[in-house]
Parts: sequence; C-alpha cells; structure tokens
Amino acid sequence: MPKSKIHYLLVIGFVVCIVSSVICVVYFCVKEAPIHHGINFSSSSSPITPKPNDKESTDVSSALRYCNFPSSTDFGTSEEGISPRDNLTLRQVLVVIRHGDRSPLNHKLYGRLRVVPKYCKLDPGQSPKEESLARFVKAIPDDQRSMLRRGEKLPISPIPSSKICGPGMLSQLGVIQHIHNGKMLRQRYIERHNFLHNALRDRKQLQKAIYTVTTARTRTMQSAVGFLYGLLPGFHLYETKIAYSASDTFSSQRCAALSFMLPSIKKVQYQSYLGHRSKSSIKKLAAAFNAGDHTGVLIDGFVNGFLCKGFKLPCQGDVCTTLDDLNEIIEAEENTTRALIEESAYVNHSMLIIQPLLETLSKFMTKKMTPGNETVPDFVLMSGHDTTLKPLISALGIPEYGWPPLGSRLVFELWTGRDNNDGYVRVLLNGKDYTKDIRPCRLSGTDSSAVPVCPVANFHDYVRRGIPLRFGHVSRQKACSSVGTD
Repeated sequence: MPKSKIHYLLVIGFVVCIVSSVICVVYFCVKEAPIHHGINFSSSSSPITPKPNDKESTDVSSALRYCNFPSSTDFGTSEEGISPRDNLTLRQVLVVIRHGDRSPLNHKLYGRLRVVPKYCKLDPGQSPKEESLARFVKAIPDDQRSMLRRGEKLPISPIPSSKICGPGMLSQLGVIQHIHNGKMLRQRYIERHNFLHNALRDRKQLQKAIYTVTTARTRTMQSAVGFLYGLLPGFHLYETKIAYSASDTFSSQRCAALSFMLPSIKKVQYQSYLGHRSKSSIKKLAAAFNAGDHTGVLIDGFVNGFLCKGFKLPCQGDVCTTLDDLNEIIEAEENTTRALIEESAYVNHSMLIIQPLLETLSKFMTKKMTPGNETVPDFVLMSGHDTTLKPLISALGIPEYGWPPLGSRLVFELWTGRDNNDGYVRVLLNGKDYTKDIRPCRLSGTDSSAVPVCPVANFHDYVRRGIPLRFGHVSRQKACSSVGTD
C-alpha cells in the first residue's frame, strides 16, 4: 500500500478517535446508565414522592405545585362545567394552556452533574404512567402515517420521540399532564353537558367545531395533541386542523409604548434580585453548584430539571439540595411578581401586550351568540407558554402571583339563555373559578364579590374600551402610539 494512503488512513483514524472522545465527553459516557447516575447523592437526598395535587391543600409544597403532577383527585375538585344560573346552556369553551413539563432550557447544570436526560421519548412502561399512554403512543404515529399517505405533512412531530432530550423538549410527564387536562374537561363538558355532541356523532364536523392553534415550538404543538387526545373520545390526529402562530401571545400587532414601560419593570426586577440573592437557599445552591443566583435559572435547573422528573435532588460535596430550598426559590419568584404588580408598570404592560389575544377570545364569544353564525367553533384551544399565561392572568386581575405551573389551563366558558341574548362568561384557572375576581366583572361598578356571573357584554367592553381607557385613549392602537405611557 502506498505510504501516502497509509498516512491518510492514520490521520482519519486519529480524527475518528478524537471525535469519539469528544462525543463521550459531551454525553458523559453514561448513556446506558440510569439517567441520574454520576451525581453525588447522599443518603438524605432521597427521591421526592409527589403528593396528591390538591391545589387548595396547604401540605403540597410550592415547588411540587409548580410541577403540577396529575392526580385522580383533580376530577373531584375541578370547578369547570358548573352553570352559573339555572336554565343556561354551555355554548362555547375557550382554553389557553401552558405546555406541559419539559427539559430545562439550559442544560449547564446537567452538564456539571454529568446527567443524560432520557425522558423525552414516550415509553408506557416507564414512570410516570397513564392508562391511555400505550394507546396514544400507537394511535398518533399511525394517524401521522395515514396523513402522509394523503399528502398531509405535519411541520412538527406530534409526539416526543428523542432518546436524549435537547433544551426545552416536552417530557413524558408533559404529555400526560395534558392528556389528564383533556380527560377532565371531557368529563366536565362532554359527559356532563353533552357538549360537542353533534360533532362527535358526525366526526366530519370536528374540524369546524374545534379550532386549535399553537405557537411554533414543538412542545406546544405536542401538548395540544395530548390535550385533544384526552378531550375527544376516539380522537384521530387527522380529524382536526392545527394552526401555528409565530407569537407567544398569538398576535403580530406591535405596540411602541411597551418599550417605555420596560425600565420600570426591570428596575423592580433588579431590586427583587438584590433582595433574593441573600436568601440562604439561593446562596447555597448558587455557590455549591455554580448555578447562578437568579430565581428563574434555579427553577429551570433544579425544579424543572430534577424535582419535576422525580429524580433525587442533587448534592455537591457535602451540600445537598432540599425541597425546602426549592420552595424558597419558588416563593421568591412569586414575591417578585407581587412587587412588579404593586411597584411597576407590569400590569399596564400586560394589558397592552395581551389585549389582542383577549379581543380574539371576546370575538369568538360574541360571534357565537350571533344567530346563524354556524362557522364559529364550539371549542377553541390555544397552546402557549408561561409568557402567554402570565400577562393574561395579570391583565384580568386574577389573584395568582406564582409562575404558572407546568401544564396550566386557563378556561373561558360561554353560557347563554334560551333566546341566546343573555350571555355569561366564567373564567377558571387550573380548575378554580376566578370569575368574581376578574376586572371585566367590575365595570358595572358593582362589588365583584356580589356578582354571581360575568355578562359577556362586560367582558367585551373591558377588552375593547376598558383597557385603552386605562391609558386615556379609546383604542389600543392610540394607547400604543402614545409616547411615555406608564
């Protein structure tokens, strides 16, 4: 063999060895080991056993509540589907969700602790489990192949299928959370009120009866598929269309005034950061794990990355993470939101940024009440993020200040009388009725605690007129163009 060829093969072999070594380092050479191997655990750092997810229970920690583990008790505590008055009919349901549990957006902590995240490929034999997951794992890919044969190609994989998770990928728990959400609303609406009965009897009508839109990220689309699977008996992927939005707030409308509010918001965020960084848990984890001292980063790394996955909480040397540490971090984030609401332009910012989405929801409801308008969907699903729900919660005045739990749902129910003229809306967050607390019910000047229902007219008036009037203008467009709005 010529020497030049031998040298060439030696060089190729050397490169292959180097590349293999690099890959081994990147994946920490523990691919076949349990996902948490390589972490220094102490005997006191045992796996966290999730408690029943009773949202009102005081013995469920803040961090576990954020993880939002599904529980059979949810079916008994959910308040969806309760008619606000006698002789009313459920006409429409609109649901805005946050995607389910995901891998951390930043894998630096996994890298330092030599963790390979292997929970983004669905496996019905592994925890967490759900009774219908095996059918889901078979049915949805079968539907996808059927769609491909008809020339219908989905831009995003409908189920998680990655052996090793990349940043921000939906986990098995994330899928189960929204199958669970869908099943709860199936019980509340379809089984209790015979909702969607015409479309379920003639399934060709489902595309007209259900409107689904998600942001353009894989985890939101996959969450929507899980939700629809839980909601609709015998669901097939090809029975409904899924639209996509490039915006987390489902709107392309710009608003120049938002930039003038940011300094106020950032100032309070920084003041909160300075106050929180001295907390014992934050100082402890930041120093021991070199993880940074921002609550959002710590929640992403430790709560999302370990607690919500059922992993043992990690140790570094003789410093071990505890559930109390994570509770303190979650509560610090909640305190930041409270400070933003009380001391900055955060609420005004939320109102202007989310007003187009609120107007979309309002138009769906008012059109549904218009006689002869048969093209308006009965059920609307919008699959988004915490950045979708947080401004909605703030703009509506719902008294919740924590980071929206993974797999959260915000539900708007439209109820009408027999003549279809009397329309009422109920607003529920994660199964709890907040209708009496929201700003649209205060427009009449009546104490919200005395308002048994919220007229659709109030909701519509708040969205179209109430929000702009807060800034001294008659429309969002004029409010957004006013320089120096605070």
